[in-house]
Amino acid sequence: MPHRLIFVPASLSEGLLIRGENEIEDRRRVDFVLLHEVGHIVAKDYFRPTGSSDYVPVSWFEELLATYVGYAYLHAHDPTWAAASRHDWQRVVDGFTPRKVSLDWTFMLDLPPDELARTYGWYQMLLNLRVAELHDEHGLDLLRRLRRELPWAESDQWTTESILPLVERAAPGFRAWADALPTRYRARE
Repeated sequence: MPHRLIFVPASLSEGLLIRGENEIEDRRRVDFVLLHEVGHIVAKDYFRPTGSSDYVPVSWFEELLATYVGYAYLHAHDPTWAAASRHDWQRVVDGFTPRKVSLDWTFMLDLPPDELARTYGWYQMLLNLRVAELHDEHGLDLLRRLRRELPWAESDQWTTESILPLVERAAPGFRAWADALPTRYRARE
């Protein structure tokens, strides 16, 4: 296995995109980022062990996989923490709506740094919530289905539009969730 480097926020005062209401929430967020970043490594080794790239080009899907791995671990080892995190994530999602709501994240490249940080943090919390819902419904079986049913050899060519039907087959209802995002979270322009 090749060596990989991950960066994890090590400071509660400097390592968070979105601060919680107290230090306990902030610590949970820092610790969950660690689980999420390890999830990137696990996802690469599980889904694309012979692939030339460490990531798929569809950012939200790459983040969803890493989050799923991290959340599955968290849920199995500390369900109380998992439930508290879900509450924190929901509060962040409910408290802010980015300028644009879409699974195509390329628009973020043009955002000023402060807006990018808050927008990216919101999207990550939104994905965290979706992962928790998917985990409740499918458990680890969803990861097995994604591994078995998706054309991983072609993953370097994926786009949001090409992968949504594939994810829908593995997790029915995912496309409806994705399509409803702009309506559910009214974007501010």
